[in-house]
Amino acid sequence: MRIIKNIIFVTLTIILSVTVFSLILQGFSKNNDKAIFIESNLKNIKLIDFDNNYKNVSDILTNPSIFFFGFTNCPDVCPLTLTKLSLTLQKLKNKKKLQIYFVSL
Repeated sequence: MRIIKNIIFVTLTIILSVTVFSLILQGFSKNNDKAIFIESNLKNIKLIDFDNNYKNVSDILTNPSIFFFGFTNCPDVCPLTLTKLSLTLQKLKNKKKLQIYFVSL
């Protein structure tokens, strides 16, 4: 029963994250002159992974992605949530399309 609750929790978290992100993007797309998430700006943003390699945001957003924002020293919530996301990713049929990113603050 606990596994089902965890799956439901992670699924709802994913749905909520995607919904909020899409609403934010829709809000910015209506005001193109004030938008910060336009394609030309995304090409300029670079992220650094754990191996100090640069990743372009436009490359990351080509596939469905989940961004989890957490602290580098987070003993309770971050490891548990990342474990739940990992378990959910393992249960997906097409694992290569969905990418999960942990962004440390």
